[in-house]
Amino acid sequence: MKKYVALWVGCILSATILLRAQNSKIDSLREVIKSKTIQDTSAIDALNDLGNELLLKSHWEAMDSYQNAYQKSIQINDTVRIVNSLIGLCDVYSMNGEYKKSLEFIAEALNYAFNNYDLLATCHSRLAIEYYNLGKNEESVKHDRLSLEYNLLINDSNKIAYDLHNIGTYFLGGEYNDSAIYYYNYSNSYINNSNDELIAYNNSRIGFAHNYAEKYDSALQYHLLAIERFAQDSMLYEMALEETYLAKLFFEQEKYKYALKHVNEAKNLSVALNNHLLIKTCHHLYFDIYNNLNEYKKALDHALLKQAYSDSIDEKNQLNTIETLKTQQSYNEQKRRLETAKANNSELAYKQRKLLIFSVIIIVLLVICIVILIENRIKQRKNKELVSQLNKVNDYQKKLLSIIGHDLRDSVGNLKNFTELMHFNLLENKSINTMVENFVPMVNSTYDLLNNLLFWSKNNNKQFAPQYETLSNLSLIKDATGHLNHLAQAKQVTIENNIQPASFEGDRNMLLTILRNLLSNAIKFSYPNSIILIGSKPVDNMILISVCDKGVGMRKSQIESILNADINEHSEGTKGEFGSGLGLSLCLSFIKKLNGKITIDSSPGKGSSFHLHIPQKKNQRTQTEALSTPASCWFRTRLDK
Repeated sequence: MKKYVALWVGCILSATILLRAQNSKIDSLREVIKSKTIQDTSAIDALNDLGNELLLKSHWEAMDSYQNAYQKSIQINDTVRIVNSLIGLCDVYSMNGEYKKSLEFIAEALNYAFNNYDLLATCHSRLAIEYYNLGKNEESVKHDRLSLEYNLLINDSNKIAYDLHNIGTYFLGGEYNDSAIYYYNYSNSYINNSNDELIAYNNSRIGFAHNYAEKYDSALQYHLLAIERFAQDSMLYEMALEETYLAKLFFEQEKYKYALKHVNEAKNLSVALNNHLLIKTCHHLYFDIYNNLNEYKKALDHALLKQAYSDSIDEKNQLNTIETLKTQQSYNEQKRRLETAKANNSELAYKQRKLLIFSVIIIVLLVICIVILIENRIKQRKNKELVSQLNKVNDYQKKLLSIIGHDLRDSVGNLKNFTELMHFNLLENKSINTMVENFVPMVNSTYDLLNNLLFWSKNNNKQFAPQYETLSNLSLIKDATGHLNHLAQAKQVTIENNIQPASFEGDRNMLLTILRNLLSNAIKFSYPNSIILIGSKPVDNMILISVCDKGVGMRKSQIESILNADINEHSEGTKGEFGSGLGLSLCLSFIKKLNGKITIDSSPGKGSSFHLHIPQKKNQRTQTEALSTPASCWFRTRLDK
């Protein structure tokens, strides 16, 4: 007990400093509100905070602050701040005992709190207090439970704890006193911070519950715990109330010495707070104690002091009531003006909506017109592109048919003449051997032409897609050269390999067709007794296959024509071999389907190098940065020898 006495004395000595700090805070808030640079929301918060600070000092000033905050909140349509301002006005009327009027403000706040669980919980909690003040306990606990439901939805443990505390108060002192203790302890279980002041309020109420059950020792301990917690934050008003509770507790046990001790402490705190209502309560306790001690003179002195403070409170209440009525009248006038302004704004808003709708219709019509024009232009552009493509296809097919007709006519015509001469035995053996030797390259060219035509027809079918499998560059090149070795030998051309073995994914038939065409062209345009080199190696996630010859070579315009997939008139090889130009066009189409690319390095009289760049993985693209210039023949020194 000595520890608590020392603590109370320290709190009393610091009361003046605390009150000065509160006055300083009020002055600071007023400066913020006067500031012209402050934003509207900050000014509203400052007005609400000022109302909270003035609530216990000057009701009418607090009301003025809350009303200003409410009007500013309405202007910017800030729901949260509107509700806070209305709750502040409710507090003012509640402290004046006008509970029905305070209910009107909470009812208005509920309309703004729609669909906001946090605000709804706050409003229902405040309704519970007002109904409790009106003596409607059933209605009070109903709203406490509604507040609890909303706080459970948003999982706000602190507010849940307060709701449970309020529900416990509903059961306090009656036949369900044990239920009150249960709810207070349940409230403590939701408090995360052991220093939360709600623990002190719960302890205080548990002390009351034990007092009602005449468990005075337990009640004393809980009240002392509450005072200890209130003292930590210098909550002088709560400390003063607890001291009066302890004084009444000892008075009921007829322990007047302890009762006087606690009422003295309560009075000192009440004087420091300048709270006449608490001082009046203390003098009432003095009167009861001294009256029971038969010290009637002291009892009379305190009875007179009690009456003096009652008169002071009544006078103060009258002044507050007058000021409150003035403020209320001002508020009603401002509200009327605000409603008039709202009506004018509604009419103006209606006209603006009509203008907006008309503007939107005009804009929509303009957009529709623009969209139609754009779609027409897109269709026209697509039609032009289609016509261009059709013309290109027609030219392509005409050129193709012309080449096919020319090559096949010559080849088949010569074969027809040769077979007729053979049939009528008009040729000698020497002449037959010479003609057969000359017909071999012509027949091979005709075979290649027909083979390419077969693949070309498949290639122009949309269903013709690569059939991927894992391939070996070594095996692929070996198969391609195997088909054409007889042509190379007939022309005395040597095919040599320089291959770094590697595997990749691709379509075997397509790649064989490409390689056969490139090798066939290399043989056709190579001089007798020359070398063709085929090289392959992995480069940057690609497979590079190069076919290099030391033949007639090509001009730059010929290279560009090949890479543009143009079909040219046939050109003859170094020994008069025919060529349609269809093979290289087919090669470019196939390599494109495989996501690869062909580059060419050639010049007249120096030979040609065709480079295939094939991705190692399916759906992988070639690295265009590496293909900005044609690849050189990386084994050229061997070819030059």
